[in-house]
Amino acid sequence: MNDQEIGWRRYMNKWPPGMFLSELPTNAVEALLASGEERQYRPGEILMRQNDPGNSVAALLDGVVRVSTAPESAKKKEPLLQDVRGSGDILGEGALAPAGRRSATVVVAHRPASVVRVTYGQLKKVAIEHPDLYWQITTAIADKLAAQMRRRSEIWSAETEVRLARILVELVERLSDPSDPGYVLDVGLTQADLGSLIGIGRNLVNQHLGELQEQGILEHHRMKTTVFDMLALRRIARSGTETSAPARAQP
Repeated sequence: MNDQEIGWRRYMNKWPPGMFLSELPTNAVEALLASGEERQYRPGEILMRQNDPGNSVAALLDGVVRVSTAPESAKKKEPLLQDVRGSGDILGEGALAPAGRRSATVVVAHRPASVVRVTYGQLKKVAIEHPDLYWQITTAIADKLAAQMRRRSEIWSAETEVRLARILVELVERLSDPSDPGYVLDVGLTQADLGSLIGIGRNLVNQHLGELQEQGILEHHRMKTTVFDMLALRRIARSGTETSAPARAQP
């Protein structure tokens, strides 16, 4: 086993079920990561910039990144947070089409990130030997598009407290450390960030978080959310629909 294999294997326990790398066969993960080089990025560093040509994907071994787009209105200067991605995910796969460009800017969040960049040329070579890679990339693109469409439709169809519960369930299940005994979302999200993800203002997010705290369901303090009653949060998230995110086993 070479040094690079040892490097990526030490991150495996940080990849939640359902993430890109955790769903690939081990030999495909090994081949993919061996075709690039691991690099450490500091908080605030840009991994990908919106509208730049896309020539590689990035496998996020460890860390959290913010996916944002430029504001549509000239009156707004701050980028619009569209998503948060975590350990085990893949970034940049949406620009795989010929002459594809980055649809968003990806910035390392509140702690350092370990990333392996793989050029599209290398990715194609690996996929020839490991066809599962193509299927997983297609699934990743489809899942992210579906999540974006769902959030947009919910702006008109779901109450604000339900939307907040849904995004919290989604983020906790996707970004909390699977080695943790509970449900902790520690990715540096402010109330304004949560509001941006679901299309509501900071004050309303703060109000609903306060209500959830009064009910003993969670605690939000200094950009960290700890969920004490995941079943209750899921019940709120399911209000008015039978559709919900896949659940992780209750500890």
